[in-house]
Amino acid sequence: MRRLALVIICLPLWGCGGNDPPPNPTAVSAKTKTATEEPKFRGHPMRFWIEKLQDRDDDLRGWAIRTVGEIGPAAKETVPLLRKALKEETRTEMRMWTAQALGRIGPDAKEAVPELAAALKDQESTVRLHAAEALGEIGAKDALAPLQEALKHADDELREVLVKSIEKVKTGSEAPEAKPAKASADRS
Repeated sequence: MRRLALVIICLPLWGCGGNDPPPNPTAVSAKTKTATEEPKFRGHPMRFWIEKLQDRDDDLRGWAIRTVGEIGPAAKETVPLLRKALKEETRTEMRMWTAQALGRIGPDAKEAVPELAAALKDQESTVRLHAAEALGEIGAKDALAPLQEALKHADDELREVLVKSIEKVKTGSEAPEAKPAKASADRS
């Protein structure tokens, strides 16, 4: 009987009272962003992700690259580090994730066009594919010549992405917006 009474008393304390709405993991809470505090992504401020992009641990760098891609345009300050990563990373998935992240940052990543253009010649098809897609999402006019050149040596799957990216650059139409991650302390 004592246990039942204890459980009944503790249920509301555990948030199981039934009256509280479920937490919204994408909402920015007052704890997450104040006038002096920067937004948090996956519970960490942007400076954390910038540090992790430079970490020697491949797994941490990969996690940071993917998270920066989820953040999207709000991560534009990471473009110089992503450019470096695209040139220097030896692991295929790291280069692929880096190209994706640059594409999701969008037009603010236009300074990465030379690295993405070089990635169109990467030995791995997944890197070439994501580089082509990123160039279309960035939409910079100076991406047009490398995209057209890559068409000459493309397989069917890459050719399809190249054609779409060329059209986006020519028409100036932006790619469907990558949905940037909303700042949240609860994302994981």
